Amino acid sequence: MSKNSIKVVLHDNTFAKRNNDFVARVRIDRSLSVKEICKSAIQRDGVDIAVSDMEYLVNIWFEEMANCLCDSYSVNTGWFTVLPKIKGVFSGIEEAFNPEKHKLLFDFTQGAELKNFAETASVEIIGMADVMAKITQVTDIHTGSVDGVITPERNLRIKGCKLKLKGDSPDNGVYFVNQNTLERTKVAENEVIFNKPSELIIIIPYLTGGNYKLQFSSQYTGSVLLKRPRTIEYEKTLIVI
Repeated sequence: MSKNSIKVVLHDNTFAKRNNDFVARVRIDRSLSVKEICKSAIQRDGVDIAVSDMEYLVNIWFEEMANCLCDSYSVNTGWFTVLPKIKGVFSGIEEAFNPEKHKLLFDFTQGAELKNFAETASVEIIGMADVMAKITQVTDIHTGSVDGVITPERNLRIKGCKLKLKGDSPDNGVYFVNQNTLERTKVAENEVIFNKPSELIIIIPYLTGGNYKLQFSSQYTGSVLLKRPRTIEYEKTLIVI
């Protein structure tokens, strides 16, 4: 029986034609530092070495690996392989490396030892992911302004999660709320140009100058429709000059 367990949650597969298709994503609890991994190794296997000593040696090893990579070597640890690569286009054979145009990067590939662990680890599905609708970024397409000044009667790109307008409630829609008067101006249905869960593109209605909050109301959840629309508000304030 495996002593390792990968915990995953299910997400709606927005690209699938069937409503009951899901994709699994690993639930990452947190990121571990070198020191924390050393401590875990000692607790798990009873390694006879101090955490600080192991951390010191591991960091020396990683630093030397970086030196070797930057001396044009590749590294194969059995657990992973790493090799340096250059990204960018050179205009002729005389052009020198330019950090503004070219990048030195490193490619990591899973090795045989890590693959063995993946084959023996158990996978536990712990349920559906609790993903709420949210707005993460607003871009005025006319000016390129992000989360700032918006241009009435021009296009606005709204990015986020579960933003699709769906359902028969007349309250579904995108609204601009004037922060001085609290008046809500709704985007006309025929001015919603792009309507996907991760992105909306709308035409901003005519708005007078001032500060506005963006609100989104929909019955969409990804799998079933809500009986009543759920309304969310973007935390950033948008400005009409």
